[in-house]
Amino acid sequence: MHTFILVHGAFHGAWSWYKIIPLLEAKGARVIARDLPGHGCRAGGDAVCSLHAYAASVCESIDQAQQPVILVGHSMGGAVISQAAEMRAAKVAKLVYVAAFLPQDGQSVRSFSKPDAKSALYENVVWSEGRHFATLKENTFGAAFCHDAPAADSVLGDLLSVPENMTPPGEPVSLTSDRFGKIPRAYVTCTQDRALDPVMQRRMIEASPCDSVFTLDTAHSPMLSRPGELARILLHL
Repeated sequence: MHTFILVHGAFHGAWSWYKIIPLLEAKGARVIARDLPGHGCRAGGDAVCSLHAYAASVCESIDQAQQPVILVGHSMGGAVISQAAEMRAAKVAKLVYVAAFLPQDGQSVRSFSKPDAKSALYENVVWSEGRHFATLKENTFGAAFCHDAPAADSVLGDLLSVPENMTPPGEPVSLTSDRFGKIPRAYVTCTQDRALDPVMQRRMIEASPCDSVFTLDTAHSPMLSRPGELARILLHL
């Protein structure tokens, strides 16, 4: 079975996959979930936060695998796996976007999500001067990302989320049809999403058609609210 590399989104970390990892491993899959620079255990210090640094971090995980990998990106992680796939096309068997940004060449996360957009996410962040960083307001992780998950997951998110560097979302991906374009991709839409509008998810899919599209009746972070259903989709792929 392929190796799954799970890439988290903004305000999340590798911890957000904690329910999915044992479900995949129980079926014999190898799973790699690492914090992107500036997140989780890699927060603070001199972490370089850029789209390239994020993608390079994923490439390090790809290089560790002995076989082709399946890259799974959640939310902002969609842009990250796209760029990483361009950089390691020969070692990526499939791309899976979970309520994720699916940019085309030259587009960025900001092409689809503006800080002034009306959403449960932007309504619950505090901006630094110049809007270089965004920090979740106290006790709002659940409202922004997983209102349908157990309350304990909302508490976990509140405890582990760190201020989000706003530079990477504004940086465009650089993709080619000969590399990224030849990798099969799938998308998992979330119909109760309050962070990334389901309408926007469908628009991205229309602009960049996927080989498979799945729908979950969940909020933005199904790895927390519906881990069993999401794991079944990943194993099916």
